[in-house]
Amino acid sequence: MLDALVDLRERIWLAFARTGTANRSLARGEVALTRLVSDVDDIRDLAPRVVLPPIVATVIAAAAVVVLGIVHPLAGIVMACGALVCGLLVPPLTLRLDARAGIARVRARRTVLERLSALLWAREDILVNGRAPAALAAFREADRAVGDAELRAVRATGVGEALITGAGVLTGVCMLPVLAPAVLSGALSGELLAVAVLLPLALIDPFLDALTATQQWPALRSVLARVPELDGPRDRAASTETADGDDHAGAARRPHVSGPVRALALEDVAVRWPGMDHDVVTGVNAEVGTGRWAVVSGPSGTGKTTLVSVLLGFLEPSAGTYRLDGQDMHGVDPADLEGIVAWCPQEAHVFDSSLRANLLIARGRDDAPSDEEMRAALVRVGLGDLVDEVGLGATIGAGGSHLSGGQRQRLAVARSFLARSSVVVLDEPTAHLDPEAAQDLMTDLRGGLGSQIVVLVTHDTGAARSGDERIELGRDAREYAAS
Repeated sequence: MLDALVDLRERIWLAFARTGTANRSLARGEVALTRLVSDVDDIRDLAPRVVLPPIVATVIAAAAVVVLGIVHPLAGIVMACGALVCGLLVPPLTLRLDARAGIARVRARRTVLERLSALLWAREDILVNGRAPAALAAFREADRAVGDAELRAVRATGVGEALITGAGVLTGVCMLPVLAPAVLSGALSGELLAVAVLLPLALIDPFLDALTATQQWPALRSVLARVPELDGPRDRAASTETADGDDHAGAARRPHVSGPVRALALEDVAVRWPGMDHDVVTGVNAEVGTGRWAVVSGPSGTGKTTLVSVLLGFLEPSAGTYRLDGQDMHGVDPADLEGIVAWCPQEAHVFDSSLRANLLIARGRDDAPSDEEMRAALVRVGLGDLVDEVGLGATIGAGGSHLSGGQRQRLAVARSFLARSSVVVLDEPTAHLDPEAAQDLMTDLRGGLGSQIVVLVTHDTGAARSGDERIELGRDAREYAAS
């Protein structure tokens, strides 16, 4: 069972790597929480509780029926009747009372995780735009839904446990009139009568565990239903239904992007988060080609993260157009931008493993980068001396603790190189570096990213150079043009 669960976690991780989402989607909170935390933890917790208890209860009950049948056939029949009530009649009744609370609990828990990650993801925009109270209210409502589902499940479990306990006690009591004549006649000893009376009581615990397993089976089945989609990439154009039943009849009309992309354009783009009644970003215009940089700057809360979400395909513009090589990206699936647009977050996750392992996740197993490619990528981002000194097999510690802040950021950019993305979004790459280290990093990145379209998101208005496309948020466009 443990090996199976470990294999499941490995399958989910390899699926992310195979589809190229390990670098970006794992950094996206709701995907990481739902896939690698919520789904895996649900299966890990539910599988042993669902699979084993019914088997144990069935084996023990069958052995009890056989033994009592040998001692006294009528006692075996009474025991069989009690086992049938506890094992076959009570669980369906409990499920009916449960009213699918187990599935509701799993879904509500997933919703809570997704909304929590969304709150953290857009915290600056939400605070600045005064949407924090509404967002927190929605989060609390989702949390209450988890509590309601838990309460329904507990109530149903209480009724089922009471019925099983009552059936076990009644079965034991029924043994007395059945076996008493045999004891009085001397055919059975008093000790065997005591065993026969107490045996149904001993079976109460296994049947209670089996009841819990039956109640949790729908929730486990719901989680497992989402696992097959991770076994390989799906044909999204042919898909007509998502895992949650959403209609995708228009999937075939989604834009199809194939690399390499040579131009990125934003035309009068305005963006708002779902549920908001006004735009966070408005009037964004930019056009940048291969080998050029677009620098997005502005104070906290002016929509830099929101604009990045548009570039990654996670948000649709509320107005205007986002184009790649002249093609409108309206309706694009974020997964369709894998290998086209790469994101280097402000605090890119670094795994407690080797340099090689942290770079291998940039591409799938069938197209894994060679050691030569990995070394070349590290050299491009200014880590050539490091790899020459310690080698690709060197471990870098939990969270990259053996590396400096600048080295961790360079490693994240090297992953983007290996992903062969045409567009690289650098999100505050120098945020936690001292001025000298920040200058060195930007110099190396400017030299190493000469063949990509680069979107640099930064608080530092001085990061732009001559020839860069400048996008300054939170400032009137005419005022900016005049300056």
